Order: sequence, then C-alpha cells, then structure tokens
Amino acid sequence: MSVSWLRLVGLMVVSAWLAAGCTSAKKIDVGGTCILNSDCNGSLVCTMGKCHDACHTSADCLAGQSCVKTDDTTFC
Repeated sequence: MSVSWLRLVGLMVVSAWLAAGCTSAKKIDVGGTCILNSDCNGSLVCTMGKCHDACHTSADCLAGQSCVKTDDTTFC
C-alpha cells in the first residue's frame, strides 16, 4: 500500500472513532456536574456546573424547592 492510501485509511478510522465518541456521550442526571446544557439528560439545564430541572415558576419544582432565575436560565 502506498503512504497516501495508509493516511486515508488512518484518517477514516480516526474520524469514525471521534464521531462515535461524540454521539455516545452519557447524559448526566440531576445534580451531576456539567459544562453545557447538552451534557444534561432530557430537559435539564446546566447551571453553576450542575444539572438542574428547568422551570418557569416555583410550581414547576418539587415540594420545598423554588424556581431560581439567573442571567441566562431558570432552574429548581
């Protein structure tokens, strides 16, 4: 095999590996550490480094919790 053919095959293997890694990322449940909203499960939002339930009012939260508003989101 020529060097360019081996490079092409290597590039394809690495690309497939990276694509699989991006799509199979495990989602984080409530209370788990995160960086982005996409790190969190379902409709959870990432605020202050943790996954939280998103809310509009305190009625959206579990008993004893309040809906907290930050500059960019609201969470329980």
